[in-house]
Amino acid sequence: MRFLLPLSVAVLVASLPRFVSAQASDETDAAVVKKLAEQMTNATQKGDYKKIVSLTYGSVVEQLGGPTKAFETIKEQMETMKLRGMRMNQFKAGKLKGFASTAQNKFVIVPTQLTLSLPGATIQADSFLLGISSDLGKTWKFVDGAGIATQEQQKKLLPPLPDDFQLPKPKQPKILRD
Repeated sequence: MRFLLPLSVAVLVASLPRFVSAQASDETDAAVVKKLAEQMTNATQKGDYKKIVSLTYGSVVEQLGGPTKAFETIKEQMETMKLRGMRMNQFKAGKLKGFASTAQNKFVIVPTQLTLSLPGATIQADSFLLGISSDLGKTWKFVDGAGIATQEQQKKLLPPLPDDFQLPKPKQPKILRD
């Protein structure tokens, strides 16, 4: 007597190598993305504007007028913050939240937490970086979640996202009085 597997089991067994391969790929990508996201947050804290620009997704850099203008804009914004008495205490990347793909791109959410001090208060802002790989995981660039809060910004700056991939909703910063 011959044993036949139910169709659903046969499909599952046939797709298992692809699933295991995708899972291993996501784990490798997670290590790379986490390291790059930490480079981005560290560069922001240290004022390494060149590094920030190099890790920023291309359409955002172009929106800012290209690499040189983006560098100048970021530097100016950071210096303005300092002149207003703001100091960055901490900017850290959290645990990655799920990968998603289209035929052309891979995406991942990297939660972030920023803590700023200003005269009389401390601000804590929870946001995210959107990691985008246009070469299916070989290289990764980032977009700050604050810059893509609206549908209009997303359409203008991002490649099409997978239908089932949701960006986190913007959160109001917490203001703690000193």
